[in-house]
Amino acid sequence: MENSSKLDSVQGSDQVIEVAADTTTVCCRGTGNALGHPAVYLTFSDQDTVQCYYCGCLYKRVMSSVESSTNT
Repeated sequence: MENSSKLDSVQGSDQVIEVAADTTTVCCRGTGNALGHPAVYLTFSDQDTVQCYYCGCLYKRVMSSVESSTNT
């Protein structure tokens, strides 16, 4: 299975959700209830951030502390 985040964002939010550096795609569903938005899959491509065009939630790829300690 391809690495993807299953975290939900918050409707109308400027929230930043950090995901693993090797994440390629995230799924944003808003609040996940009747006030949410349709599930959309956002692909990072060659960038480290991607923003949901429905709710504005920002997903950011970050290196974990384990990854950063092995790269030094």
